[in-house]
Amino acid sequence: MQSRYSAYVKQQRDYLINTMAGRVAEEMGHTLDCDPTVQWMGLKIHEVIDGQVDDDVGEVRFSAYFKQKNVPNKQKQALNEHSVFRKIGGRWLYVDRKS
Repeated sequence: MQSRYSAYVKQQRDYLINTMAGRVAEEMGHTLDCDPTVQWMGLKIHEVIDGQVDDDVGEVRFSAYFKQKNVPNKQKQALNEHSVFRKIGGRWLYVDRKS
């Protein structure tokens, strides 16, 4: 999870695509864009469910904080998500999000 946040900060689109699988990869993979006008401000992990060494599935509930660079005096905003990861071939991949 944290490596994916870092990839958004560094605009590493290829890494983001290579760490997705399943429905999310099918829906987002070809349209994923790292917006250069977004300034990422921080990541707060609220909850981690499973996702340990012996698990095959893990979930992370988080908030990623950002501002729009091209909007003066714009307040910090939050992207809140509950992500689902699955271990495939020994790698943790982002596979879904819950509402």
